[in-house]
Amino acid sequence: IRSTLADEGAMRAHVLATVATSTGLSRADVEGLFAKTLLAAQVGRGEVMGHVDEAFGYLLSEKLLESNGNLFYATEFGKRVSILYIDPATGVLFRNALKTMEAGREHTVGLLHVIARSPDFEPKFPLRNRDLDQAIAFLEEHSGEMVLKPHSKSYAEYDETLQEMRSVMALYSWIDEMREEQILSRLGVEPGDLHRAVDNSDWLLYSLGELAKLFKRVGLNSEIDVLRKRVESGVGKELIELTALQGVGRVRARSLHTAGYKSIEDIQEAPADKLALVEKIGTALARKLKEQVSRY
Repeated sequence: IRSTLADEGAMRAHVLATVATSTGLSRADVEGLFAKTLLAAQVGRGEVMGHVDEAFGYLLSEKLLESNGNLFYATEFGKRVSILYIDPATGVLFRNALKTMEAGREHTVGLLHVIARSPDFEPKFPLRNRDLDQAIAFLEEHSGEMVLKPHSKSYAEYDETLQEMRSVMALYSWIDEMREEQILSRLGVEPGDLHRAVDNSDWLLYSLGELAKLFKRVGLNSEIDVLRKRVESGVGKELIELTALQGVGRVRARSLHTAGYKSIEDIQEAPADKLALVEKIGTALARKLKEQVSRY
């Protein structure tokens, strides 16, 4: 058994949580707590204090913690990050990304890239040699949506961004309604891994939205919320309303939309027997849909 506190992100998160759940702690208070951990028993007090020092330095420099005399307190930013249960480095990445975003401009791929870059995103899908040309073309096509743009003269930054594109392309393919078997064929992402990434992205997009509220970037919340719903259901924007109905997933929503039933109002106005003729719907579901929309 090895202590997870040896991980830099885990140490940052635990130091932040320790301070955030208190009314103020001294450095000695925090060090005393961590001296009693499994990690201290495994590697010694001195090494643990070194990890604690590094965590404090990071949290203070990024304004997740602040000091008053010999006591440390979590800032509002630090408290929110701790409550969201994300790595402080993820919170910092999100804060910095939100500062650069312009309300009213589309950032769909850029937002997917922000969450894919975060330490909390998993599973990550490293770029394979066979994906390189596809990733370059994808990045060029969506360059106007990017939030974390690589410096034009920095090959290292551009390469880092490219390495993250397979994860981004997998998520984008999902919300573009590509079938799981197509995503597997084109990108080599297994359905189980894809759904883990989708579930993880939902949590990270929620966290990003909460930080947008904290930093008063409320103009961005609508775009983040729409993207979160698209990721949850794997659909284009035009199908979000339909997938809110019980029993209607991405395939049935597309069938309804193609047949001309593009909103809940359209379904309210349609006879059940007409709805039943839509591919993938049938009589039983048509009746259930009519019952549901009658309550709107």
